[in-house]
Amino acid sequence: MKSINLSFEVDRFKATIKKEKDILEKTLSNDSGIELYVQAIYLGYLDASRTFEGQRKVKKDDSEVKEIATEMKQYIDGYITDFDALFYNACEKLCDKYQMKFGQAQKIINMAYKYLYCIASEDLKKCFDKCHLPLDGIMLEWIHRNITDAKKKRLKKVDAWSKLVKGTEEEACTYMYYKKYIDIYCKEKGKTPLQLDFEYWVIMSQTLSAESYLKTFSEDELKENKHIDLLRKYSDSFCA
Repeated sequence: MKSINLSFEVDRFKATIKKEKDILEKTLSNDSGIELYVQAIYLGYLDASRTFEGQRKVKKDDSEVKEIATEMKQYIDGYITDFDALFYNACEKLCDKYQMKFGQAQKIINMAYKYLYCIASEDLKKCFDKCHLPLDGIMLEWIHRNITDAKKKRLKKVDAWSKLVKGTEEEACTYMYYKKYIDIYCKEKGKTPLQLDFEYWVIMSQTLSAESYLKTFSEDELKENKHIDLLRKYSDSFCA
């Protein structure tokens, strides 16, 4: 199995951050206040906000956001040990407060941890091993293509990540269903869910873009190899 340079993948992800970039100038340590966690939650909200239709906007000074940030800090500091309970409680608070769907809430919280991992001091990196994989259209497509169920069949795809429900491990196309098989895959590969996201999100995004672009070529254009430049560009990025 090909090993990855996680530091490289983290830096590549950090280069994609367009908003609230000042978070990258900070370091997450045990001395950090909840303000850094609040900023990470807000960044997660910005990632999911395009799916919000008529819902209340998440604000940094909302009491629920500060409550979730406080609990996240307590987990990183070691005062809370049950990550899953913390995660699902945070999602429930977001859903109740902002009338959002579970799919939107999981994206916010999972991405908040991903942002925090990017700036965590080395002694805190291990705290993120239990974090979940942020589910969006790109990673759900990667999951569909690469992870199978107990019968070696591809996992079914949900129509829209933002409409994901929590569900159960036995209900196809639910959060718990995907998490079950992601955890099995990660255990087999010796990875954590966040490592999986850092490793494959950019690659899968590029793959989908390349596939979409190739569809714009006619059969004759493909025969004339007019798509080769695109494929070479994609290949170079894949092998970087």
